[in-house]
Amino acid sequence: MRNRSSFARCLTHQVALLAVIAASTTACSGKYIRPTTLEKVPATTENVERGRYLVNQVAACGTCHTPRIGSSWLEGERTDAFLGGGQVIDDLGLGAKIVMPNITPDPETGIGNWTDDQIMRAIRDGVRASDDLMMPPMPFISYGGMADSDVRAIVAYLRQVTPLRNGIDRGVNRFPFMFKFAKSVGLIHHTPARNVTAPPRSDQVKYGAYLARSVASCWE
Repeated sequence: MRNRSSFARCLTHQVALLAVIAASTTACSGKYIRPTTLEKVPATTENVERGRYLVNQVAACGTCHTPRIGSSWLEGERTDAFLGGGQVIDDLGLGAKIVMPNITPDPETGIGNWTDDQIMRAIRDGVRASDDLMMPPMPFISYGGMADSDVRAIVAYLRQVTPLRNGIDRGVNRFPFMFKFAKSVGLIHHTPARNVTAPPRSDQVKYGAYLARSVASCWE
């Protein structure tokens, strides 16, 4: 009887803890999700070329989002599947498995149906078009410091990428409990990025620090 009573108390405490976590998830997540607008990023030559430089050189988005030859992280990126997703991070020691999403403009399996502002919010704030919060390894912590002009340029370039129909089953993703708990209580995300400007390029130290931290996310 004593064991049953202890078990009942333990179960009650666990249910109460889960209720607190669930409530905190709702309370904490709301302040990280801003409403999006219908802003259209102009596909100027300057924007597209700046975005090409950031995506392919500094941010190196293909490192995660372009599948590798033979699915091996030791091999090169597949030129026929640029930013098409499907590469897997499977860390048995950490207990994490993440399948990288397709970020080409394909409307069904990529981000073709996302608005420009939804893409910008995803990059800098880690919020999907569905208003769900993302998880690392997407470096939205770093990208929160990305200038408005640069995130717009990235969107302009991504719109020019060849659409690739490549459905990704991300239902197999798994994260350690502490990662999920940290997200639920607001330890991973930041408040929405707004009105961010880059340092002047003439200040090479500050501008270099900006690229290294907020675009290349070297510190992560």
